Amino acid sequence: MKCTYLLAALMALVVWGCNTNNVTQDNSLKKYFDDADVTGTFGIFDNAQGQFTVYNLPRFRDSAYLPASTFKIINSMAALGTGVYPGIK
Repeated sequence: MKCTYLLAALMALVVWGCNTNNVTQDNSLKKYFDDADVTGTFGIFDNAQGQFTVYNLPRFRDSAYLPASTFKIINSMAALGTGVYPGIK
């Protein structure tokens, strides 16, 4: 029974998180990509406001692109926080 409630809550969060009403496109970031002569996308979630800010939304939505090195930061923090990797002594 608890598993059913947990699953229902998780599904509600996924549906709410995928809502396009909380996405703002910020094309002012284009100059930084142009200055570096790269093509890419940027997305950040403001947890307090429940708002996504995204540059280059079509590329952001395209799952053919890997999250690249910035995703490694999250993985490293999770490994250190959970004790999977003890860190530097």
